[in-house]
Amino acid sequence: MNKENKKYLIPMLVAVVLMFVWIFVTVVLTGGREISDFTDTDKMFFTGFIIVELLTVASIIILIVKAQKLVNKNNTNIETNTKMPVDKRRVALTVASFVAIIATMFGGIFAKNLFDTFSENIIGIIAISTLLLPVLFLIINVIANRIYVKKLNQKSIAENQQYWLAHRDNPEKTIAKKLYLLKMLIIINDFYSVLLAVCAFVSAFFMGVISDGGGSVAPLFVCFMIISGAALRIRLKTPEKIFEEDKTYVSESDYPVLYDLAKKAAVATGCTTKIKIAILDDFNAGSANINNTISIQLGALLLNVLSEDELYCVLLHEFSHIKDEVNREKINDYYQYICDVHNNSITNTYSSITRHLFTFIDVYFNVHYKLYLYAVSLVRERAADEAMSIYGNNEIAASSLVKIKYYELYDWEKGSYDTPCNMLSEEYDTNSLNNEVIKFKKAIQLNAEKWNGLINKEILSRSATHPTLKMRLESLGVNELRILYPESSKEYVSESKKAIEYVSSLIAQQSKESYGEYRKYYYTESKELVEKWENNGRHIIAEEYSDVCDALRRLGRNTEAFELCENAIKILDDVGSCYAHFMKGCFLLHFFDETGIGYIYRAIETNHNYIDEGLEVIGRFCCLTGQEDQLEIYRERAIALAQENEIYSEASVLNKKDKLSTEVLPEGMLEDILEHITSECSDNIEKIYLVRKTITDNFFTSAFVMKMTPDTDDDTRYKILHKAFNYLDTCSDWQFSLFDYEDVKNVKIENIAGSCVYSR
Repeated sequence: MNKENKKYLIPMLVAVVLMFVWIFVTVVLTGGREISDFTDTDKMFFTGFIIVELLTVASIIILIVKAQKLVNKNNTNIETNTKMPVDKRRVALTVASFVAIIATMFGGIFAKNLFDTFSENIIGIIAISTLLLPVLFLIINVIANRIYVKKLNQKSIAENQQYWLAHRDNPEKTIAKKLYLLKMLIIINDFYSVLLAVCAFVSAFFMGVISDGGGSVAPLFVCFMIISGAALRIRLKTPEKIFEEDKTYVSESDYPVLYDLAKKAAVATGCTTKIKIAILDDFNAGSANINNTISIQLGALLLNVLSEDELYCVLLHEFSHIKDEVNREKINDYYQYICDVHNNSITNTYSSITRHLFTFIDVYFNVHYKLYLYAVSLVRERAADEAMSIYGNNEIAASSLVKIKYYELYDWEKGSYDTPCNMLSEEYDTNSLNNEVIKFKKAIQLNAEKWNGLINKEILSRSATHPTLKMRLESLGVNELRILYPESSKEYVSESKKAIEYVSSLIAQQSKESYGEYRKYYYTESKELVEKWENNGRHIIAEEYSDVCDALRRLGRNTEAFELCENAIKILDDVGSCYAHFMKGCFLLHFFDETGIGYIYRAIETNHNYIDEGLEVIGRFCCLTGQEDQLEIYRERAIALAQENEIYSEASVLNKKDKLSTEVLPEGMLEDILEHITSECSDNIEKIYLVRKTITDNFFTSAFVMKMTPDTDDDTRYKILHKAFNYLDTCSDWQFSLFDYEDVKNVKIENIAGSCVYSR
């Protein structure tokens, strides 16, 4: 937690505690008397209580709003407006929960006479048991979740893979079973939420009956937390104003042709709800149902490459998805809801605690929803392609699919050849999207024959959500790979150009404040680093050349980056040249040269940091190019390497439960490391700790923990840690790990004997 977050969260928690403290203080000051027996002084105290309580609630609301604004500030993206508005409805629910609990307690106080015939012990048992029941549910949820997650993690990579693949053997049967299970889980969740709320209200009511509010502050706080957690489960619909606030959505009056095409496709597929179109800066098309309004997302690049008839076929595909999702809308919305809860997009002040009341249900739902999606993905794509065939033209539909596949292959090759830096200009280049369209159209002319050969060989990956293009064309009854150029209306062409201009201006507007920072990193600093390297004779130093290579790539000088990797492989040892092997392998695969596979495997075998990314690149290349033999080798090695990586990944975390001990490095190694990582910005390094973390009987890591001075800014902190990481990663084949003290200070690393190896 950073200082800015603490500035709001700590006062917020204090204010919450004070809400209940005021109750206790008021009860003490009024002598615990009933309201009907209040003296004039008691009434004065009670009035003061109401005023102070309202002020406390108001302060909480203000703090919540300010905290959300801070999150918005930190989450703003250069290209898209990702600010989340403060959800006043959630704030209102939190306040309403507090008011309801207090009102319920006072209801118990006023209704005390109705329970004169009941034993106080019985009432007390009801109050305590209804309070303890949700606490018991929380404990059960946490324990059940740990057991379930542990059971999932105990499966080997191969077993997990087979488990997932089994759900595609008979997808229709799997879909039906999972749909039933997911719907039942939603019903259970809703019933459980109501039960929690009832328990909280019953307990608060009888607390008032037996205590007149005195001595019930702590139980009332627990009741409030429970009802707050239950209230968070109320799934509020997305506000309608999202379509006005999100500037990517365009009006029908500005884009009548696009809306007419969308309406035509909607009618053909049987979708009758309202439509809103968003223009994005990519080459994709998507759809979603938001509050009974169909949101269609169209990439400006796509619009300027597809013809009017081709876009109509793509829209048929998207509206088919919407129609297909009608029966699944509830579970899709619920999945998105729990993702938002656990990712803190939907929160109240106490959600980090109260969401544990639902942790097992949420995780169980999450796993089975993903299994359902895995089973349904290929089936729903085939059904959507059928809609293009039924309501559109097969040849034109095939042409649109080929163009979309061409762009995927074009995008795969980007970064392997030289290109001007995207951030040469001091302001966002509003012509960049138009230039991208021009470059892609030229690439089609140059590479169509090569790409067609790849398309015919492509293999379906095990994790694929779409059939291969060849499979899709076969379902359309099209055997020839070709793109068409059907004539589009002048109005459509005009709107497509207007769309790309609009998105470009939108990005320029949204990036005004942040573009300078991005340009500093992607262009200015990269250029300075490369020039410094060139002025120093282009020497290749193990811990430095990877940064130079990355800078060359950011500048678009990919040929030089490739040559740098080749030279590093010639000059440096296996450990030092590991990055060069990995990058050269990636370059070659993006050239569609299979010899790159060997370079990546060599990097992976030397440094486990490259396992995940390396396997992903090799796997995608093998599927794209139809390398069946290599794919079989890859699948076998991927399972073994992924299994190993589960052990290696333990080296990247440090917590209290780890087996930590004093570390002694080989003679001279520690001195060399400390000399290097403290050679710059030493004034910002307060202390350096070193401990051994034993992971298995045969595997351990030497963990360095760097503690910076309190005045160290984020940029300096990053530079220090980055420099230290690069050196530790290339200086030896010894297993090192690196941590920022701020991230692991709860481990109390300083308590391990001899752990402090450097002090300023």
